[in-house]
Amino acid sequence: MKSKVGAFNAFKTYKALAENQCQSQIKTIRTDNGGEYCSTEWKTFCKTQGIRHEFTTSYNPQQNGVAERKNRTLLDASRSMLQVAGLQNKFWQEAISTACYLQNRSPHKVLGLNTPFFLWFGRKPNVGHLKIFGAIAYSHISPKLRKKLDPHSIKCIMVGYGESEGIKGYKLFNPQNNKFIYSRSVIFDEQIVSPKYPINLQNIPLIHCVNNHEYRKEHVNNIRESLELEESKKKRRAKRYIKSR
Repeated sequence: MKSKVGAFNAFKTYKALAENQCQSQIKTIRTDNGGEYCSTEWKTFCKTQGIRHEFTTSYNPQQNGVAERKNRTLLDASRSMLQVAGLQNKFWQEAISTACYLQNRSPHKVLGLNTPFFLWFGRKPNVGHLKIFGAIAYSHISPKLRKKLDPHSIKCIMVGYGESEGIKGYKLFNPQNNKFIYSRSVIFDEQIVSPKYPINLQNIPLIHCVNNHEYRKEHVNNIRESLELEESKKKRRAKRYIKSR
């Protein structure tokens, strides 16, 4: 949706998708008093479909707190993602779309630590394909699009997932021609997200660095000591149990 004018058509598309996927009808919607929601076609559509349309009072966004809070969460996440990746603000749409994609596959306390994806589709989401936003990505070039001595891949930037647009693949930005491409055959270099904020995995205080599979000795030693201590406690309990018998 490029402007607020397309809000009505976007709502009709979402209504058809939601009712088809969930086998349930939308009964009530709540919006502010924006001009895109007060149009005649919108009011007529809600009346014909039997949808109750509620409006918040002016300058009181807290009356629609759930939606407003989610908008702020996505905005804060997208701002951080753009800053860390060193990308320009023109990629805000890709950042918000990616943030929403990740939120839908993350557990939420209010949902009983379930994911929105699970509640919508009834199955657990696959997170094995998730990559760092802004990471360097080498997209494979089909043999039909290259000559014998041409490179087999092109260096791009990972800016999202194509599933949100109905495409099974990663959304990549090619800085050479300033165009977006979609590809499923991609090799990622997540150690370098951007020249502005390079990430050194050696300095990340994690027990296990997933990207390069290197264990930090100090954390491994701590884990070994804790396991040995737990094992010794079990042995002492077993001895006391035997003596009591």
